[in-house]
Amino acid sequence: MIYMHKFRKFLSPLLLILIVLTLQSNNIETVSSEPMYGIKVLTIIHPEIIAAELFDVTNHLAGLGCHITYTGFVDSVILSSQTIYRDISVSEVNASDYDVFFMAGGWAGRRIVEGENSAEAITLIQNLFNAGVLMTSVCGGANLFVFADIINGTSLTAYDELAPEIEAAGGTYIDSTLVIDEPFVTVQGLFQHELVPAIAEVLGYYEEVPPSFVDLNVDYAGDLEYNVTVETDDDTLVQNVIIWIYKISDNQSTFFKGVTFKQTTDGFSFSGIISFTEHGIYSFDISITDWFGNSVMEPNAITINTVLDTEKSETRIISSILSLSCLGLIVFSMKNKKYK
Repeated sequence: MIYMHKFRKFLSPLLLILIVLTLQSNNIETVSSEPMYGIKVLTIIHPEIIAAELFDVTNHLAGLGCHITYTGFVDSVILSSQTIYRDISVSEVNASDYDVFFMAGGWAGRRIVEGENSAEAITLIQNLFNAGVLMTSVCGGANLFVFADIINGTSLTAYDELAPEIEAAGGTYIDSTLVIDEPFVTVQGLFQHELVPAIAEVLGYYEEVPPSFVDLNVDYAGDLEYNVTVETDDDTLVQNVIIWIYKISDNQSTFFKGVTFKQTTDGFSFSGIISFTEHGIYSFDISITDWFGNSVMEPNAITINTVLDTEKSETRIISSILSLSCLGLIVFSMKNKKYK
């Protein structure tokens, strides 16, 4: 698969627009730079879901281009002060429309299969399973698979207390952070970060090439603040860039702080402002991670001296003032000559 962003350094924006227009006019399908664009994910919302697990996985999948659809037996839930609205009701779900089903952990899975909507929930899970949808869960989310009687002969992981019920349903419980036994991909609680790369691997989208550091631009903005831009590259997309800052004193470096940079529109340029509370010499290590969890560290990418940068800035300001003063004197002199 060829992604348009591979050629971003060689094609002007105007040429890119012309190419897209040409492809569209000839009814040729254009390819998104998001590696999992077009993958449809269904997940259930419930007030007893663990918010971090839901948000970590769905945001990660959405960042890769997946379309997330929320269903459930309530219209909305509030999780970590965020309101999540149901897109469609359970009865409206067409199992064949989806590639992945995801159930976050918490008590939600258990409450659903033991509650008044258990029959409808079990039918939903069975329909998804029979349609060949990839079934994924974190921790207690596996309750849905156990009670739907679809795990016979397969291996799963979840919280320890669910192991007897997994075994009773014909499955095999494995005490591991991640278990892939298609069509199931399950992870234990607190290890939701392992789920998305595993989903991508099963669906054939995963790549393990780490991103690369391309360039670094640092400009002193005054008042001990620096505007910093990091240029990166990757086979898919870079997720985040973290600047690890160390203060250097007496030939020893002490960790100062870490700053996460915001992504710009092209997905490969990250920028931010770094502020210091006191003058000194600081070095930057740059950590770059892509959406599949591959990362690279660029140690000692740059060393700055806030004292020297402040002096240079003040010198430039004084020079500018003197230049303006000289220009004013020249203009004043010319006016005097004109009226004499």
